Amino acid sequence: MNTVWAGAFERVVDVEQHVRTAGATLGPLAVWCKDLTVREMLAARAGFRCNPALCRIEEVVGGIEYVRNGVTARTSSTPREACGPELKQGLYGELENLLQVELRLLPAGDETWLRIGGRETADIHSFVRSLVRDAIVPRALWTEMAIGWLCFAGAMRPVYFRVAEARARERGLDAVESGPPQGSALALGFVPAVKTWETLGPRDSIVLADPWAVLAR
Repeated sequence: MNTVWAGAFERVVDVEQHVRTAGATLGPLAVWCKDLTVREMLAARAGFRCNPALCRIEEVVGGIEYVRNGVTARTSSTPREACGPELKQGLYGELENLLQVELRLLPAGDETWLRIGGRETADIHSFVRSLVRDAIVPRALWTEMAIGWLCFAGAMRPVYFRVAEARARERGLDAVESGPPQGSALALGFVPAVKTWETLGPRDSIVLADPWAVLAR
């Protein structure tokens, strides 16, 4: 199960519960968009995830079913963002015409969290940046000043975890296996924004990351 079609007014939490029965997940957005409908998620431009297999941030929307002039149509589902303007991006401005959305999924599986700690926030940002540039890609990230949590999942989970743990200790960072951070549960309702590494401030919490940009609040 790689994708699922969801109604515009379905709640994200209900979609997540449905796909979980098939061993899949929407990923971290199932947490921060929990109380939104699919349509509201698109309106907030919050439909992003980190794809560990491709080592990049990608949009969860694969295709859109919409109605225009009384005719129902669907956009083509594409494996990556097109070069140039996309029809579905134009439809984000016409959400009243939205009927269904095709959402990309990740395998549910087990998750392992690595907690890392440094002296300064820059220590954590620099460490995470070095990891993703070397394709050691976590499914999710959360940082609170000089403490960070990395979530690994999928077939490469134990390998990524061991590499990240060893590299963190090489940098003089504390690194221990832990549960997920409490901060993510406390920040429900915030909408991630795209930032480049250079624009990250000392108080930015990284939610997702890739070699070119991070989703941060």
